[in-house]
Amino acid sequence: MASPDFATAVHYQLPLIVIVANNAMYGSIRMHQEKQFPGRPSATELTNPDLMTFARAYGAHGERVERDGDFPAALERALATKGPAIIELRLDPNQLTPDMAL
Repeated sequence: MASPDFATAVHYQLPLIVIVANNAMYGSIRMHQEKQFPGRPSATELTNPDLMTFARAYGAHGERVERDGDFPAALERALATKGPAIIELRLDPNQLTPDMAL
């Protein structure tokens, strides 16, 4: 939702790290749908770009984290780049919040 902003960060080599929690859906909307209308989700699934490739296309650091234990090393690598980076956290779409699952 903010690719022009990331382009600006790359242009000025701003040392920021974007962390995207990607569960491929509008999770909070889906949570309310499941509470009110169980098993009848509507328009909550998303088709997202490959954010690691997106960052690299700009010449920035990008990586994907699929296991919790891999995050600390990914963050260290992103910090070491001294420029903008994207870390995409791939999350289980059935885990809507830390304590609520479908």
